[in-house]
Amino acid sequence: MSRSRGAWAWPLFCLVLAVRVEQQGVSLALVFTVPHDMRAPGAKELTHRTRFLSLDSLYPEAEGKLCDAWDQNAQLRLDIRKAGREDFYEDNPRFDEKRLKALKAISRDLGSSLMGYWDRDRPFPHITQALAHNGFPAVSGELFVSRMAGLCTGDGGEHTFGSWMEIVGRPKGSEHGWHQDSGLLQDTAMLGFPNNNGYEGEGVFSHVIELSHRMPEPETEVPGPVVIDGRFPEEHIIRPVFAKGREIIVYRDCDVLHSAPDKVTRDCLWRFM
Repeated sequence: MSRSRGAWAWPLFCLVLAVRVEQQGVSLALVFTVPHDMRAPGAKELTHRTRFLSLDSLYPEAEGKLCDAWDQNAQLRLDIRKAGREDFYEDNPRFDEKRLKALKAISRDLGSSLMGYWDRDRPFPHITQALAHNGFPAVSGELFVSRMAGLCTGDGGEHTFGSWMEIVGRPKGSEHGWHQDSGLLQDTAMLGFPNNNGYEGEGVFSHVIELSHRMPEPETEVPGPVVIDGRFPEEHIIRPVFAKGREIIVYRDCDVLHSAPDKVTRDCLWRFM
């Protein structure tokens, strides 16, 4: 097994050096013990772990009704998806009108992923309208986005990228593709969009392997994915359960490896970094 940035070997024997942990709604998993020669200098054993939040706790303005609506109202979830694609999309001034028109059409395709930025100084009127239309006029688009983005900035992380992405589908093949999005001290928040009302189970959130110690930060000017070339035994894989009251997952990028689920049961995932 290897890490793409540098000559990193992941000896198979080190997989037995692990600690068993348990989380609510997640089956027992083994923390992967990072070999000493692959740890960041002075790295201490990690205590920051994957956590879950409810939409009701993040948006008290919804008066305790948003979790129920997210669970039972597919139209709400669809309206938010469409609205987000309108609000987060930005024209590129380098392209001509014909190219911009084509890109705008692609951005509205719910079958493709889309990336944008939450740290721009702008309103989110379509998300505001979607929430109001579905019974939540007290939660504006700006509030909806800023609270999700705040999960990336309020827990001691040293880096943020201001990025939003609607992740649709999964890479081809059935195996996991373990990676870190940046390898930096940076928190990622994800909002799940299940593909059925009343869904409770795996396949909405990314799968996770928790690391015992941090690895060195990538030595690169432009942050990018840190890809781990290798497979991990099943006992290391946390398959987070999505459920009403557990619509949001937050993890620290450098503390874990993560991958798209091997079986997807979602329409999409909104990722904030």
